[in-house]
Amino acid sequence: MIKHLAILVLVASPGLSATWSFKMPPADGTGLFTITNLIPDAILTNTVSTLASATNAVSGWVTSATNALDSTKLYGTIPAARMPALTGDITSSAGAVATTLSANTRISFHTATTGNITIPSSTTIFIPLNNCASNCIAFTSDASGGTRSVVPITTRFKNMYVVASANPGTAKCVITLMTNGVAGSLTCGPTGATTANDQTHSDTVVAGVEVGWRIAIAASATAAKYTISVETDF
Repeated sequence: MIKHLAILVLVASPGLSATWSFKMPPADGTGLFTITNLIPDAILTNTVSTLASATNAVSGWVTSATNALDSTKLYGTIPAARMPALTGDITSSAGAVATTLSANTRISFHTATTGNITIPSSTTIFIPLNNCASNCIAFTSDASGGTRSVVPITTRFKNMYVVASANPGTAKCVITLMTNGVAGSLTCGPTGATTANDQTHSDTVVAGVEVGWRIAIAASATAAKYTISVETDF
């Protein structure tokens, strides 16, 4: 297959010179090269470059704005020997064609609240992952199928954040991610402040397992409302 690229016409006035250049891909796929020429007192016309390749068909015109091939008009195949090393979702060494793609990681987050009600001192409640029910003050025991949310796919929970409507006091509030009724590693609570976070720990939970939040408020704590957010990837 033969393709003609970049027929260029350039006029230079007597006594002046001009420099012209354009880029085009060679047939062996080694990358773009630049042709540059100095034109003294002449008219340059019908400068034609050709490419011939059975396996590396190339079609495209040089764009005047960028001096490079118009990507919307370019197609072809890079020979395996010319493939660069790739990193990221595709990983391969130079000269090798990647045959597999790594799994994409999907990221989301979950938010729960105490339903805009205050949780008093000396109280422990259990709420689902995305709770917003205002009657959660009555959820004083962890119940499968009741105060938990079921995980449909293996998920990692991390980057937990908590905001309280009031400072509950120092070491007066501990909020923990529960897994099938067992406390996990992810835990934090406002202590002498109205915010807290755990960016250190994480819990990975497999499909079919139930998770939820335990909010434990100590004696003499100031009553407060709570919002909990956690990042998930799967």
